[in-house]
Amino acid sequence: VFRLLRSLRPLRVINRAPGLKLVVQTLLSSLRPIGNIVLICCTFFIIFGILGVQLFKGTFYYCEGDNLKSVRNKTDCLAIKGNTWINRKYNFDDLGKALMSLFVLSSRDGWV
Repeated sequence: VFRLLRSLRPLRVINRAPGLKLVVQTLLSSLRPIGNIVLICCTFFIIFGILGVQLFKGTFYYCEGDNLKSVRNKTDCLAIKGNTWINRKYNFDDLGKALMSLFVLSSRDGWV
């Protein structure tokens, strides 16, 4: 127990440095407004996620293989030997995947 409390010893520096104390107090007081913004963003993500599922569910599949000239749907794709019907990494098939797709799209990460 004392070793655990000993690990908190560097936090005493906050009381000794008035500038650092002000920074910590400002960070702690800004947690509530940041929480409100996160709540609003989550609400928009859920709304657009549900909308994306309704509009795009099952539409991000594609055929991968050698002969793709005559492929128009899953049946055509699987009729040709060696072709596979694959879903994209980010899709809107369910709400979880839709939220992940929206997050990746909004953070511009992985969409190069």
